[in-house]
Amino acid sequence: TLTDGYLVGFDTQFAYQFTTPALGWQRLGTAVWTGTDSDFHSTVNFISVQAYTFLLFVVNNVSADGIKYWDNTAWTTITPQYSATATDVINTAQYVAVYKNRVLLFNTTEDVTTAGPVVTERNFIDRIRYSALNDPTSANAWRQDLNAGRLDLGTRDPIIGVALIQDRLIISCNKSTWMLVDTGNPDLP
Repeated sequence: TLTDGYLVGFDTQFAYQFTTPALGWQRLGTAVWTGTDSDFHSTVNFISVQAYTFLLFVVNNVSADGIKYWDNTAWTTITPQYSATATDVINTAQYVAVYKNRVLLFNTTEDVTTAGPVVTERNFIDRIRYSALNDPTSANAWRQDLNAGRLDLGTRDPIIGVALIQDRLIISCNKSTWMLVDTGNPDLP
């Protein structure tokens, strides 16, 4: 189980679990990724509201692969809706992290509804999307008009790395470094 802390690894197509030295690496579930050697996976463990439920979130910045999570049984792909418009969705991200009981996506690729019914896929290189508290898999967990939101750094400098150091989330861009700090306000975390 994920609570046992087993090791998960990825190649360009599949996820693997290291079971025992005798068995070595075994394929984990049936999910397939389509990325290339330069589409790296970013992963994070999330403990849900029920402290016994662990989810492993994975992104690789390939829209066709989406945002996936492993619940110790199967891979599920989600395409979170971020507004009241059903076609406004988050397709993928460069990085994923957990901070203060929220899942965060960095350097996102999203479907944006523009004039009329036209939907355009856009990459927001300096955007951070965050889920509602405690359950990033619920239908409205990413709706910015409800309990979730977004933060644009406003630099047009791409996010290229994320690290949690003590109680701070450090965001690296090509030419700048940012620090994300919890405000204590659940409406504007």
